[in-house]
Amino acid sequence: MESCPEADSAPLLEWARRGEGYNRVFVREVERYSGKHVSLETYQRAERLLTQGEGDMTLIRIGNQLKAARPDLLYPYLHEIRFGIAKNRVKSSGVVFEGALTCTDLTDADLAVLYDGAHSLLTVAGFYDVHEYVRRHVEAAPIELQPAFPRIDELLALVGSEEADRGPRITTWSATPEDALFAFRTGCALRDPVTLTVLDDCVDIGHLTKQQTARAASVLWKAGNEDRAVVHARAVTGTGVLKRRARRIIDEHESFAYMADSWTPPPIRATPLHTPVPRSVLHVLHNSLPYRTTGAANRTQGLLSGLVKNGYSISAITPPGFPYDDVPPEKFDTITADHEIQGVSYHHLLNDGIVIPRFRLEAFLASYTIGIMEQAQRDSPALIHSASNAYNALAGTVAARKLGLPSIYEVRGLNEEGRRSRDERYTNTHQYVFAKHIETLAAHEADRVIAITEGLRDTLIERGVDAGKIEVVPNGVDTVRFGPLERDQALARQYGLEGKIVLGYIGSLNWYEGHDLLFEAVRRLKPRHPEMRLLIVGGGQEYEHLLRLRSELGIEDVVIMLGKVPFEQVEAHYSLIDIAPITRSSSPVTETTSPLKPFEAMAMEKTLLSSDVAVMKEFVNGENGLLYTKDDADSLESVLERLLLDPDLRDRLGRAGREWVIAKRDWTTLAAQVAAIYKELGAG
Repeated sequence: MESCPEADSAPLLEWARRGEGYNRVFVREVERYSGKHVSLETYQRAERLLTQGEGDMTLIRIGNQLKAARPDLLYPYLHEIRFGIAKNRVKSSGVVFEGALTCTDLTDADLAVLYDGAHSLLTVAGFYDVHEYVRRHVEAAPIELQPAFPRIDELLALVGSEEADRGPRITTWSATPEDALFAFRTGCALRDPVTLTVLDDCVDIGHLTKQQTARAASVLWKAGNEDRAVVHARAVTGTGVLKRRARRIIDEHESFAYMADSWTPPPIRATPLHTPVPRSVLHVLHNSLPYRTTGAANRTQGLLSGLVKNGYSISAITPPGFPYDDVPPEKFDTITADHEIQGVSYHHLLNDGIVIPRFRLEAFLASYTIGIMEQAQRDSPALIHSASNAYNALAGTVAARKLGLPSIYEVRGLNEEGRRSRDERYTNTHQYVFAKHIETLAAHEADRVIAITEGLRDTLIERGVDAGKIEVVPNGVDTVRFGPLERDQALARQYGLEGKIVLGYIGSLNWYEGHDLLFEAVRRLKPRHPEMRLLIVGGGQEYEHLLRLRSELGIEDVVIMLGKVPFEQVEAHYSLIDIAPITRSSSPVTETTSPLKPFEAMAMEKTLLSSDVAVMKEFVNGENGLLYTKDDADSLESVLERLLLDPDLRDRLGRAGREWVIAKRDWTTLAAQVAAIYKELGAG
């Protein structure tokens, strides 16, 4: 074996076949020889020998030695890519790709393997990185790939285009089964629903990896091709995250039966199952503090603690498994089933850490309804008050009907409208129709409906909900907690804000918040206002994008992005702010759903500046804050500059803003509105 000549392969292989023990010795000898004679030729010999046995990991180790000696050589990476595909090791394949795409020596390398790997990785950026690499090196590729490369270029142009006829052209491109499979895999990697839809009948699912099958299910589902999506979802095998995602698609699809069968909650029980205690109310929540600190959770706490101050006994319950879907595993030991915040008793159906998803709806309603009824038997409430979303509300209404109690549905937003705002194609899916049906059903079946904005009330009326039973109880603020503070000088020094005029945003960084527009206005104002700074506190889906945009616009020296800060430090960070811009762009969700942020800023005497989306026009009146024309950078720049130049105007607006929220939007005041509804329903 010392020379390991090619002629010795036959007797060595015969020796290897004699038994498992001998096979291990053979593999070890190949690895020993290859370690002494590191070269591409030796690696290829080892590759031919080890493909006859179980030598994948050995070949990877031999390849690592070759890569160390020849870091520019692509060939040894290809076996690792094939191995990662075969074993569904997507993450490890990604690491291998990082090294492979730096190689410049393509001796004997089959670049088609890179496309196989790119299809397996299923990342848009990764696929284009591979394609660009092949573009640079195609002349050195095997002759069989060279004529294929222009066709791949053509396919990518079709997949990425908005041409109306690209579907038929993709079909024409995919003339052979091999071409159709390549195009379908490319569509999976690039998340292109048109490619997947036109080729779905041409491709055998058995030729896709589990990741590709799951991705096809997801892309087809989001595109509204639900029936074909379910076919792919059912083909995802095994366990783990891919199977769970596929199961969610199947379960939501099966839940459509609730609409097809015209399901409604059961009739109300003639006499209550327990003796209701006056002024006792059970709230049915989607989430809560301290495990989730979103605006919805803060509204819950503000409103419920206000009801406690109004003399009510308030308890609240969350869905089975919450908050295990919000808390990282290392903090599971901090979760408690029962706790109290400012007189509000929270109860969590921990369900042994198993989260019950809302789909299938039948299973969710059954599990949550039982939990609500058991809690009601302990608390003896006179009323069930549920809050968004509709699935949560229907569980509350079903429980209320079985208990013989009145019910309220508090509509804080319409999730389907938020999703439609991001993707208009969603409107044409059964998912949208079903979500809209369920929200409307929940509002229709509740005895009373609370909407948090006039826009939401109008939408519900348009959907046929009785206008007479809908009352608007808007968002508010705890004006004791959020009050004027002297600027925190230690924090100001830490962030370099001493002597600066600070624009500040504290909240989640979502796609609809309009921060791109705010960054552009800051870029324009920067040369004229060197004393200006923009402080962004919070995280979210747009955080990385905004970091890149800050750099691209050259405003890194004036825009400070802190990420998330602890909940208890929010007020200290508000103390740094002079002007609080709420730059929401116009969309169905932003025109109808009100944030909490403006009321917190106003309560702390910060100058409020907002886009004139409908919900903000409901209360910003020029005396307690200023509006600019939504989605208009010129208007935002102009109004911001007016505020930067006029400290007296800022002070006047800040003081008036606080006076307004104390009078109109303190949670105790708003809770009194809700208490009046309770009284009308017999729970006063």
